[in-house]
Amino acid sequence: MSGSYYLLKVLGLSGIPRIVTFAVGIVSIPLVVRALGAEQYGIYVYMQSAASLIEIFASGGVGSAAGKSMAACRIERPGCLSHELQKWVRLQALVAFSLLIPILGIGYLAIGYIGFAGISPVLFLMVGLSVYLSMATTFMRNVLQSLLAFRSLAGLDTFDSLSRNSVAILVALLFPSALGLVIAGVICALMADLVGIAIIVRDLQKTKHEPSIDAARVSPLAMRPMLRDSLSFLGLIAATRAYQALPNLLIQRMLGFHMVGIIGAFARIVEILALPFTVIGNAMMVRAQEVVASGMKAARRYWDMLWRFVIVAFAGTISFFFLTERVAKVLLPAEPQAEMLFNILTPLILLRIVSDLFAPASDYVGGLRARVFYLSACAVFQIPFIWLVVRYHGGVGTAVTLVVAQAAIVSGYLAIAHRSFFHGAHYALPRDVLVAAGVIVSAGVGALWVPQAARLPVFLAALSMFFAIIPVLRRQYLSGRFLLVDFI
Repeated sequence: MSGSYYLLKVLGLSGIPRIVTFAVGIVSIPLVVRALGAEQYGIYVYMQSAASLIEIFASGGVGSAAGKSMAACRIERPGCLSHELQKWVRLQALVAFSLLIPILGIGYLAIGYIGFAGISPVLFLMVGLSVYLSMATTFMRNVLQSLLAFRSLAGLDTFDSLSRNSVAILVALLFPSALGLVIAGVICALMADLVGIAIIVRDLQKTKHEPSIDAARVSPLAMRPMLRDSLSFLGLIAATRAYQALPNLLIQRMLGFHMVGIIGAFARIVEILALPFTVIGNAMMVRAQEVVASGMKAARRYWDMLWRFVIVAFAGTISFFFLTERVAKVLLPAEPQAEMLFNILTPLILLRIVSDLFAPASDYVGGLRARVFYLSACAVFQIPFIWLVVRYHGGVGTAVTLVVAQAAIVSGYLAIAHRSFFHGAHYALPRDVLVAAGVIVSAGVGALWVPQAARLPVFLAALSMFFAIIPVLRRQYLSGRFLLVDFI
């Protein structure tokens, strides 16, 4: 899958699972959050944070390293795909099962030490099981993405999303508790694994038609470089999960599960709204090596395209800001703080999207080590910062701190990605991006002067008018030209 319409094809194939996720999520998320309440949903988010830390060592970074290796194999030696995948599967199984008992034992003791109120041993064991099943699904997603098998990936994502959200609705109606949600996740992860295995086996049958590959071309994939790449990605995953999970553990200790529930509910919103841009970032990530190999001009055009997607995300984030009151009342009607906290947390939507667009690609072109070190430092330094602010400013301080910390992370990611793609050369934002940003800011500020109920319609009307009458914006955005991949 290549050519100018590559991204349109990817978005088209990925559109079904995203539409399903969005549509079912609109129903399931309010039902689940309202049925469980901030306390029980906070326990669920807390345990998911703990699960993300467990998965760091259980996976060993093998899945991400396999994705990078399979992407290179697809270009250089397509006949070796099946052979290389078998080696990566064996390594993943060896790492995961050799560490099973120590990881679960240490995790159980750690969570018990941090605070065990509301968390039963059964809940912890179910979370551990879900970690291992979900890890296998993630491994298969990385492989399908690297093979550019976006049609198959769309099928797996559609099944996984539909099953998880549908079962979550049943949990909200029949067994509204954190344990119910975790058990539902275990069942859905197991079904997704079975479907994923069937899809990959089917897709790899196609590689049998490739020219035969002799042993000399297969041998370069040795265990030492596999472990080295896995450890590099393990560092990135560990830093990422620590950065994401440790604040929830700290906030729970200081403010309770209900605050974790509010923040977790908003994080779910961010995840859903960022889905299309996450798809774009992942689709472009596996072609980053081609972009760099094509020269500096291709790299600049690649970045121009990503910044135009940031403009779309910026407009969407401002639009959501005008809806936070309604969203908070739907999700958490019993939490008076939710609306104010949602307002403060809204920039996280844009920051998440910028990160998803730029950061993953830099890992494929030399920025992985720098990103690991930078993120690790931020994960460590954010803890005393959050503790100090939360101690004196409570929930509002928590929200502000999370936004500031994420802004610092994304700024560093952009600097690392710039160095990886341009190696010190200058890059300037295209004129249409600067003009569009100015228009969005002006429309957003202008909409603040009208009654709250009219702000979103006024903002969208102003955007439509300016994007239609300004030639550079009309040519680039309204025509859909920014969706075309023309950098190679």
